Amino acid sequence: MTFWHRFGWSDYAAGFYLDAGSYLISVLTLLAIVVGGSHSAVPVASPAALPPELRLKRSLRTIVGDVVRTLAVVRTDRAMRFVFGSLIALALFASTIYVVMTYSVQTRDGTRHEGWGIWGTSAPA
Repeated sequence: MTFWHRFGWSDYAAGFYLDAGSYLISVLTLLAIVVGGSHSAVPVASPAALPPELRLKRSLRTIVGDVVRTLAVVRTDRAMRFVFGSLIALALFASTIYVVMTYSVQTRDGTRHEGWGIWGTSAPA
């Protein structure tokens, strides 16, 4: 008997419940941040008062500025370089393993597992 059977859940149902619970917590946290930030004392110009072209240009300028400032911090701070380098290495390593594992599962013993690349799980054909 697994831990989740005490609640009447199967193993995969427990995964769905935990995933849904973590999603709910993140939504509630984001909602608290947005609602809490809407009561700021500094008046903000209404974006609806601006023409659409200017709104798009201003948002792109803000995004580019944020990326440039982030890269400047990463370039100057040794700890941030380590963190970003680790994340990039992890992403490259994980993507390589995923591709190799997909090929390995699909060609193992001459059997085909067609759903692997789509769903990320081994489903017999």
